[in-house]
Amino acid sequence: YGATQEELPARKNASAIRQAIQANQTVIIRGETGSGKSSQVPQFVLEHLLDNAGSGYKGGRVLCTQPRRISAVSIATRVSQELGDTALGTRSSLVGVQIRFNSQACVENALVFCTTGVLLRMLIDDPELRDVGCIICDEVQERTLELDYMLIIVRKLLRKRPDLKVVLMSATIDTRIFSYYFDGCPVVEIPGRTFPVSQVFLEDAVRLSRYAIQSHSRYAQRRGFHSGESVVERMRTDIVNLELVHFLVREICIADTKQAAGQQGDDNEWQAFCMDAAPSGSVLVFLPGIYEIRALYGMFANDRAVCDTNTIIPLHSSFANDIAPGTSMTYTDAAFAPPLQGTLRKIVLSTNVAETGITIPDITVVVDCGLSNQTRWDKERRLTRLEKRPISKANVRQRCGRAG
Repeated sequence: YGATQEELPARKNASAIRQAIQANQTVIIRGETGSGKSSQVPQFVLEHLLDNAGSGYKGGRVLCTQPRRISAVSIATRVSQELGDTALGTRSSLVGVQIRFNSQACVENALVFCTTGVLLRMLIDDPELRDVGCIICDEVQERTLELDYMLIIVRKLLRKRPDLKVVLMSATIDTRIFSYYFDGCPVVEIPGRTFPVSQVFLEDAVRLSRYAIQSHSRYAQRRGFHSGESVVERMRTDIVNLELVHFLVREICIADTKQAAGQQGDDNEWQAFCMDAAPSGSVLVFLPGIYEIRALYGMFANDRAVCDTNTIIPLHSSFANDIAPGTSMTYTDAAFAPPLQGTLRKIVLSTNVAETGITIPDITVVVDCGLSNQTRWDKERRLTRLEKRPISKANVRQRCGRAG
């Protein structure tokens, strides 16, 4: 990982980040998608702990929170490998990970990755976190109930413990609000390392691909079709059109196969679009939840033109420990590994977990459904429920960056 680390913008700004953390109790770091902040900043803090334990920084365990279990495990594994650990969470290793139902951490680990809920549990057991010297909160822009509550407690804890360091990180954070809340703390900006990304919106994709929706399709409007209506107007907006997603990804995959076989398509414009979309590299499909991932995975598994030449990988905590077919790796490990021998690319099916926290390096095409499962309070039933809702523009920029 040495050469890859040096190319990351976060590594190039290491000096400024270290100085800000050393001189201030609270620091906000805003870095663009793919800048390497999630994997590099914890290492900067750990290096500061090991090298300067006698100056200002009093030592103690470094905790790094992630909003999701899969991102906590994947980033912990990456950082452990970069630091040269032989295994994750052993007494001889620097890095550990602690999530619900699975703890690979011990007191000897100086850097521990965990979920927000695990940190809240630690605060219940030890309200002052006496064994912790630094708390790194990643992806603070998500503003979940757990995260907001944790920030309230941490802000109060800072007054009781002047030796405690807090680092807040995000790609799309409104720094003014967080800086004001934490008494005007400084903000460190990390530039992104993105490549030009061409965006093709739904109407253009439907027009170029000549996709047609049947009146009896479950993705069609329940009312009858009217003359003059476009295909997009006939589609339902409350669910993801998996039929269209499958069709578009299939066309891109078949375009690669046709090029390898020297075949030419009938539609030159659409053929040129598919070949220009990604001559090589993997596809990342954003879906709302596990139901859509399972359904689309089944559609690809039954499509021999796709599954015979591509590796289909569901990236979700439900599949975290399942072994990918034809490999000895789990689906999570397979998502970050190169495509299997004899296949052209990976097709990764994920929720918004791939939007933040983890970066799959060889993604060149992103298919974004524009919906996500969001927790909402139902005042009539007086309980929380998951609803499919359109994502924000900030989420769109995050997902777009995964292709660049």
